[in-house]
Amino acid sequence: MVATDYLELFFSDSLLLLFFDREDSFRLASIEAKTESPVSLFGLPLRKYLKERVEALVRERAGLYGFEAKASLDLETHWYEGSLTFPALAIDFHFEPGGKLDAVSWGPFVDANDRTFWPT
Repeated sequence: MVATDYLELFFSDSLLLLFFDREDSFRLASIEAKTESPVSLFGLPLRKYLKERVEALVRERAGLYGFEAKASLDLETHWYEGSLTFPALAIDFHFEPGGKLDAVSWGPFVDANDRTFWPT
């Protein structure tokens, strides 16, 4: 038997990839959905949006789900290696080299006491 630090499960019918990490006793660590999957984001289907449109959609729609796009709730973004991330929402958007959205991944919120909470 080979020891591994993580496990990935890919569901080809829904284009979802689930990640499990040894550090968390192989509990679900994150979910990734390709833009062709039937998953929606803030009630909208995933599409090949450009980075600016993705950022605008998140800022517009986050308030409908209990978040407000203001500095006090830290809806800042980070751009790195073709990905746009919203740390306060535990969500990353991955883009193709041409700038179109390719996939979305999200994970649980972790509080100051290191407790894990998945969005509902």
